Amino acid sequence: MGKSGNAPGVHTGMDLLAAAEVSKGMAENLLKAFEGLPDDAVLRLEIRDFGVWLIDPTVGAPMFIGSMHPPFQKGNCH
Repeated sequence: MGKSGNAPGVHTGMDLLAAAEVSKGMAENLLKAFEGLPDDAVLRLEIRDFGVWLIDPTVGAPMFIGSMHPPFQKGNCH
């Protein structure tokens, strides 16, 4: 199970499974990925060593959204 990380007023008892710090540039990259897609489109984000990747189901190729630092250690979310 993931690490519990609850701030006051946030749903308690829910495990933190993954986290990423997102910069404005990363958010802009994510928004660009939605351009030309239907309004109900869903894209998959993957958090991997040193970065966040977006998987476009229409292409199947990963798109680099941005780097993360420090990297997660297995079993330890920040």
